[in-house]
Amino acid sequence: MLKSSALHLLGAACLLVAAGCGPAPTGRVTIASSPPGAQVTLNGKACTAPCDFELAPGEYPVVATLLNHEHVEDTVTVTANGRAYKTLHLLRMLPTEDEARQLHLRRKPAKTGGAYQF
Repeated sequence: MLKSSALHLLGAACLLVAAGCGPAPTGRVTIASSPPGAQVTLNGKACTAPCDFELAPGEYPVVATLLNHEHVEDTVTVTANGRAYKTLHLLRMLPTEDEARQLHLRRKPAKTGGAYQF
């Protein structure tokens, strides 16, 4: 009786694997940023680019942020047993007039030929 039950369990396990009931396939994606070092958020996980993720197949939103740069929102598609690469390009933000004025006021003048040059 024990032998028969074990064979039934083994047979059922083989049917489950054959029917695709095993572990779900995943895919890998690498997210890079230009310039490098942006904070990347994908599927609720954050990292500093470049980053590698292993995810279930599907389409995911990805966000990259970097100080003094515009943030970038995009999507990445992950395929079963696939490998994807995406580089997010962040544009440097120009300072506002007030910020530029403050930066100018904080600069130390250079002394050339006895006179200060700004």
